Order: sequence, then structure tokens, then C-alpha cells
Amino acid sequence: MGIFNKRIVAKNTKFIIEFFDIRDNNSLVKDYLKIRHFFKKKITGVSILPIYKDTVYLLLLKRYPINKLIYEVPRGMVEKNDKNPKSSALRELEEELGCVCKIKDISLLTSFYPEPGIIDANIACFNANLPKEPMMNVGDEVGHRKICCFKKNEIKKLFKKNVTFDPSTYILLQNWIK
Repeated sequence: MGIFNKRIVAKNTKFIIEFFDIRDNNSLVKDYLKIRHFFKKKITGVSILPIYKDTVYLLLLKRYPINKLIYEVPRGMVEKNDKNPKSSALRELEEELGCVCKIKDISLLTSFYPEPGIIDANIACFNANLPKEPMMNVGDEVGHRKICCFKKNEIKKLFKKNVTFDPSTYILLQNWIK
């Protein structure tokens, strides 16, 4: 019973991809896939809902693996030199929205495992009360198209239209519209 025949099949500067075999009860699964962050940290990623007054700011992104444009909150990996997840959140806000915030402006809402059957990752979700409205020019990251602003009633309309969001954006927006 347990995990055996563990092997690394690929890695880069961010992730290690492993295959291993699992025997559990009377079942055997060969070549089970696991993706993990290169740096072993309790929190491996951050997602931040930027809020200025009664407005939230989302990125419209092209996500190439699904070949679609979707709205997402700013998010990213906890980097090796980040002091803690809050400092990662501050860095991501500055990189993706050009917003400079202070630690006191950010509050942890929750954390979650995005896909615990495959990915060894834990994402911290934050609300960020922005000191001023973001500059509406998007960064130069792959897939970034534009920054969009929404009021609560507009977010509710997106949910009614069954617009699909990634899990952290969904969690943060549902909490905000309560």
C-alpha cells in the first residue's frame, strides 16, 4: 500500500512533474501524475482581489491551454525570495496592475488546494483595498489583454450569464458580492 516507483519526468524553474505508482486497497494506478512547485512552501501561490471604493479590477487574459479569454484576479507564484504570502501579493499587484499597496491594505480571506488530486499547491486568497485607482494599462506578461473594472451588480450579471472563472477568482468574487 502507498506510493512507489516515484520518478521525475520533467522540471523547469517553477515546477517539478512526477509520475509514481499507487497501490491502495485492491487498486493499482500506474504513472499517477503529480505537479509540484519547485520551492517547497506551505503557500505556493497568491490570488488578490483589487478593490478601490466600490469597484473591483480584473484582468482579461488569453489562457492558451484552454484557448479562451477569461477574467481573472491578479495572481502568481510565491517566489523564493518573498518573505511571506502577503509580500508575494504586494509584488503581484504591482507587476500586474501597477498598484503599490502596503501590508495593512491586504487581508487574507482563505486558502485552498486548486486540484489536490494532481497539483501539490496551496493558494492564498487576499482582498486588497487599493489606496488609489489603478493605472489601466496592462503589464507585458503573456496573455494579458486589458484591465477591466466592475461594480457588484455587474459581477452578479456575469455570474447569471454563467461566465466561467478560475477557482480563485470565483472564490474572491463570490465573497465580495455577499
